[in-house]
Amino acid sequence: MKIRSSTLGFTLMELILVIVLLSILSLYAASRFMGKGSVSAFALQEQAISVIRQVQVNRMQSNTSTTDTNFQLQV
Repeated sequence: MKIRSSTLGFTLMELILVIVLLSILSLYAASRFMGKGSVSAFALQEQAISVIRQVQVNRMQSNTSTTDTNFQLQV
């Protein structure tokens, strides 16, 4: 009885397909696991604007003279 070499293991395409499917599944599961508890882009934007405004107020209240007097925040 002769054993064909093609039945002894998986092909490269089969292995790559399984790895890709597992990657997609794990990314989906990770995004569902993190869910609503993660920090949103809007919250990060609001935090950045808040820090910029605090720096702006501190610069306006300081007694040091600067050459740049443009303290406007443009978003």
